[in-house]
Amino acid sequence: MAVHRYHQPLPNEWMQTGMVVSSVIAPHCKRGKQPKPQDFVPRERLPQTREEMLAEVAKLKAIKRGGR
Repeated sequence: MAVHRYHQPLPNEWMQTGMVVSSVIAPHCKRGKQPKPQDFVPRERLPQTREEMLAEVAKLKAIKRGGR
């Protein structure tokens, strides 16, 4: 992503791959819940604060215990 941001844009291959993946997964999803090609394109996120990281870890621990 750093190369894309500072040197050269990523080719449209990301969107092409997203189209293929979403097409392959679509028959296995509920009606109206099919993934979009954009769901499979990497996107840049801002760095997390310490508190945000701890909140994410707490979510993962809750999921591991069976909660949501």
